[in-house]
Amino acid sequence: MLNKSDRVLKERLQDRKEWVEYFSECLLHHNINDKVTNEFYKERPILSFIFMIYFLPINLAKYLSKLKISHYHNKCKKEVEILKRELEESEKAD
Repeated sequence: MLNKSDRVLKERLQDRKEWVEYFSECLLHHNINDKVTNEFYKERPILSFIFMIYFLPINLAKYLSKLKISHYHNKCKKEVEILKRELEESEKAD
């Protein structure tokens, strides 16, 4: 029979698995958007350069946002590993 802490850990584990999936989808969409942008501007180098300069602050913010999402994704993956290990240790102790 599961004690209360095991149930809490299982719920948290399930929650973090959902967050890992969510962050994976966010990163996928960022990567697709980057590919589209690169393909679109491949044939328009002058326009690409002009917009790169013009949108530099926005592009920097987008980069930092992607970096933050990647950080949270990796952190949640590590938390999933730790929670699984905690649950395994708890089951062995019972």
